[in-house]
Formats: sequence, structure tokens, C-alpha cells
Amino acid sequence: MNLHVNDACPFCWHNCRSPQDNAGISSGSLVEMVEFEGGVLDCNKTCNKCGMNYIFNLICKHCKPEQPCYKHYSPVWNGTKCACLSLEMHRIYMRNSPYCRYWQYRPESIGEWYGKQATNYADVLNTLKRMTNDDVVKYKIENLRQQLDKAYERKLLLWHGLYMICTEHFGGSDKCSRAVNKFYHTIVKNFDLTHKK
Repeated sequence: MNLHVNDACPFCWHNCRSPQDNAGISSGSLVEMVEFEGGVLDCNKTCNKCGMNYIFNLICKHCKPEQPCYKHYSPVWNGTKCACLSLEMHRIYMRNSPYCRYWQYRPESIGEWYGKQATNYADVLNTLKRMTNDDVVKYKIENLRQQLDKAYERKLLLWHGLYMICTEHFGGSDKCSRAVNKFYHTIVKNFDLTHKK
């Protein structure tokens, strides 16, 4: 990556922060991840918060050509050297979304990343539920899931329900609302509307 002074630190960006509820990386809350803001790089490409130096980490005795070590797969190579890695492992390493040099775009980056991974309505609702800590919103998402489980024609019900939840609870400019809005617009753009699952 071609990094500059004041770019977001890629080590902070891909920092694996453990969920507070110990739920695990595939089911834990995404709120902390969305709201997290790490350090920036100085002229030597050293982070002002975590102290990691990007240039120093380019020289790793454990990284092989086209197969970086687990510590450098995301922060140094941004998931670009994935030929020897399964898609599921790639998603685990990249769960903080692909690197962006500006912290202010992190919520949208995470929303888009998770939106592109949705393959059915259960994925959409599970991810949306992880993007909030509000119990009222979680209740509405679960209620929508129960309605969808019983419905024959799920497409209209899904989009109407998502639209109502997103406009009522995520209309602000806070980081979680921005992530949810990007998530919503990504699934609207990319999700196969003919899915019955």
C-alpha cells in the first residue's frame, strides 16, 4: 500500500477488538468496530496510537511471497494476497473491512463490506442486528425475521421492513447510522431480490 502522513493506521484499522459480550467474531456486536477510531501515521509511517511501523512490518520472516503471515494479511497486504486462503478465512481476517486511509469513512466501509456478504434475508437481519445495541431495534428486527419465516412472498416484506427500521432508527449522522445506511444501500444494490431464503 502507498501510505502517506496522516493516513489511518492500517494496524489500528484491522485491530481485532474482542466483542464485549464474548459472543465471537461472527456473531458479536459490530457497534464497537464501527465506532472505533485508531491512530494516524507520521512521516516515518509509525502510528501515533499503537506505535506500529508499517515499513518495519513489510520485512517479516514469516511472510512468504503470495502468502502473508496471519499478523500481516490484513494490515500490511489488505487482503490482496488471498490465493492460498479460503473465502471464509479471508472474511475473518478482513472483518473490519478493507483499509481506507481516512477514519471518517470507516462506518461506510464496514457497512458496505458486510452488505456485500449478505446472501439471504437471514444474513441481512443477523448483520443488521449486530449493528445496534438498542434492544427496541433488535426486537423489531427479530419480529421482522419471524414474519419472514412465515411468509411465502418474502421480497416485499423484507424490503418494506428494512426500510421502516432503517428510516425510523438510523436516520442520523452518527457512525452506526452511517454504517447501517451504507449496509442498506449496498444490499439494495447487490442483493438478489428473487431469493426465497
